Amino acid sequence: MPGKKDYVSVRDNDGKRVHVQKRLILSNIKELYQRYREQYLADKIGFSKFASLRPENCVLAGGSGTHTICVCALHQNIKLMVLGANLSSLTKDSTIPLQHYNDCLKSIICETPSFKCYFGKCNACPGTEKLSEILNEIFDQNEIDNITYKHWIANPHTNLETTIKSSTDFVDLFCNNLKVLLPHSYIAKEQASFMKSLKQSLKEDEFLVICDFAENYAFVVQNATAGFHWNNNQSTIFPVVIYFKVNNELTHESLVIISDCNKHDSVAVHVFCRITTNFVKSIFRRAAKIYYFSDGAPQQFENFKNFVNIYYHENDFEISAEWHFFATGKGPCDGIGGTIKRMAARASLQLPVDQQITTPFELYAWASKSSNISNITVYFSSLEDYTKAAEKLNDRYKNTKTISGTQKLHCIKPNKNGCITVKEYSNSEECRVCKLFKRLRK
Repeated sequence: MPGKKDYVSVRDNDGKRVHVQKRLILSNIKELYQRYREQYLADKIGFSKFASLRPENCVLAGGSGTHTICVCALHQNIKLMVLGANLSSLTKDSTIPLQHYNDCLKSIICETPSFKCYFGKCNACPGTEKLSEILNEIFDQNEIDNITYKHWIANPHTNLETTIKSSTDFVDLFCNNLKVLLPHSYIAKEQASFMKSLKQSLKEDEFLVICDFAENYAFVVQNATAGFHWNNNQSTIFPVVIYFKVNNELTHESLVIISDCNKHDSVAVHVFCRITTNFVKSIFRRAAKIYYFSDGAPQQFENFKNFVNIYYHENDFEISAEWHFFATGKGPCDGIGGTIKRMAARASLQLPVDQQITTPFELYAWASKSSNISNITVYFSSLEDYTKAAEKLNDRYKNTKTISGTQKLHCIKPNKNGCITVKEYSNSEECRVCKLFKRLRK
């Protein structure tokens, strides 16, 4: 979990108390136990024993401090519709029991699905017609004319709204939303599978870099005056986790870049990539390739400006690279960002008045001391670094054009002659070669 207060105190192997960042369990224990039984048929373990093995830092949703944000709207809206229509209870005795939204997805594709099933290219899939008939019949039998449910909308601000629809309109909308969710759900699993496989297959001169912008750190001090609450001075925190092989064993390094520049865009990403590649070279001088992984935030990572920076990555940093995007979900960077903010806030409240942390550079100076934060390397990037990079990159961006369907892409690889190769998901056999640069007029 990313928050500075998202930790628990546990005993390590030596019996000492240490703070460990929380990991949120989004299912309930019974659901997890059932999945475990289905996946590991040979294991014989009772529910009580299974529940007792849950690590202390793995917490259940609903408890104090488990308010989760930044979840996927597509998944969440389907879950809210299933909940609002009470499908779990209404369909338990039907031919298609819908206990979970995954049951809904399974009902509209082949029993043994291929990738074509998820992208609407399979003629053998049952589709949504049968599901639609069953749901309409169930609502009629139970004399349900209208359904009230909540859903997230963005128009332009994101809000959770309550909607009432007739059962017929609800079924039509529900089935349409399932069609949209189906490829998205498949890509999310494929990207997670690709990253897991990539970790295991890394060569000793290759690096997997997972990066993200954490929520800005707002400074806290002891005995602050009332006006300090409205002080907008914040620090950018950019956590990075780097996986690589040493003697054929997978290991990792954690890196955090702190900046007094609060712009989170492609220029900032380029500046932070320079710091990251220099750190990679310090690990292995002859580093040959970096595989980047991040979310698909359009302002920061998934845009034509970042695409052209990937194209020039080897020219800029002397290491080839490709970029992959998660479809959804949180990564290890969230925990690192939360750890830095939590420990910095506590230290600032404990330090003497003349040593409290009130600026980004003071945060860096405190965090860079190994006695304060162990196992995390910290770098500082100034506003001046951003300004210098922006001057050079703006000329590059002026000659670059947008790529159609950008938000559907999850794999970007540099090609030759001003082109990049793009895929809808990283393991896809289908790809598209796109020109990056505008045609110059004579």
